[in-house]
Amino acid sequence: MKKIRWMAVVSLAALIGLAVTAQSLAGKKADEKNKADGASISPRFTIVDTNCVIDNKNGLMWAGNASLNGVNQLSWADAIAFCKNLNYGGFSDWRLPNIREFWTLMDTKYKRLVIPNTAGTDQMKNKDPFTGVQTISGGRRYYWATTTTAGKPAGPWLITMFDGTVAQGQGCETNTGFVWPVREVKKVK
Repeated sequence: MKKIRWMAVVSLAALIGLAVTAQSLAGKKADEKNKADGASISPRFTIVDTNCVIDNKNGLMWAGNASLNGVNQLSWADAIAFCKNLNYGGFSDWRLPNIREFWTLMDTKYKRLVIPNTAGTDQMKNKDPFTGVQTISGGRRYYWATTTTAGKPAGPWLITMFDGTVAQGQGCETNTGFVWPVREVKKVK
């Protein structure tokens, strides 16, 4: 019996290792694409007078305030409902972003806040272009993504803007995380 449990733990560890490797590779791919695409996009972000920010690289509009629900964290289901019911900046088609959309927002050459500034030439500082970005204070601060894990039970992914760390949320749907709404403005080819 102990041998079977040990094999199950080793198998689970191998699966987790594969998932982390796949996540790492996906992150590297996103970084490579960001580097290839980002050089020709200037400015990187456009701040709209409705307190929204358009990412000119991918045509997504992000809430200018990355903490619209304040410092209150929500469960995954509540985060999805919050975005779905949100009327902000004159728009009502907000949603929770997926993990790839978060990755396109980041530039991992920066540390301890992986978001570029409005011009796309340096690290974000002094609310340029976003306000309320949760980074770290007594531990990592994670944002919910709509992307779910492939495991059983499936669970949502979470991501931190502090260093781009992605966490698997299997079984944590009732835990809480931050919400950063996004909407599509235009199709980018």
